[in-house]
Amino acid sequence: ADKTGTITAGRMRLEATTPAAGEDAEQVLRVAASLERGSEHPIARAIVAAAADAPTATSVQAAAGFGIHGIVDGRAAQAGSATWIADAWSAPLPASLVAALDEAESRGATTVVVAWDGAARGVLAVRAEVRPTSAAAVARLARMGVRVAMVSGDNPRAAHAVAAEVGIDDVTAAATPADKVDAVRAAQARGSVAMVGDGVNDAA
Repeated sequence: ADKTGTITAGRMRLEATTPAAGEDAEQVLRVAASLERGSEHPIARAIVAAAADAPTATSVQAAAGFGIHGIVDGRAAQAGSATWIADAWSAPLPASLVAALDEAESRGATTVVVAWDGAARGVLAVRAEVRPTSAAAVARLARMGVRVAMVSGDNPRAAHAVAAEVGIDDVTAAATPADKVDAVRAAQARGSVAMVGDGVNDAA
């Protein structure tokens, strides 16, 4: 099963915005919301809902499983995973943002790094509540002899926190859409498989 929108509720909320030194939190959120305006993903909807003002980004492209990039106010901008952002700019994240990532992920939050003009500018922490029916569904499936696994694109700490809450011990985190396909194929080699997901990252 997927995590976001499947085991957790589809509605998420922005918990915190942490800007890098010298940056403005509202501007970090504004850039992220501009990029995410056209996305139906629950994380994107939470970011857009929290922003008071978000101009229309251009040349927007999603990198499935990693993030989104485009042009905001004439500047190349990105919002996505910390690793993807750091690799794209060939530069490590500032220590203050690494600390913000660690703190948010330790609470089970999903994190989004926002960057423009070649540098990471802030971290957004987004969180969803576990669906009240998820733990009961996992327990019922277990009684039926069905082994439940979670394959998530989210960070490992957030994925494991949700899995522990609902009673799943087979967890794959930081999975791309291709990784999800590989996980299903590997499970198919052992028997019948059903995959449940709600987003573009699950479509493959």
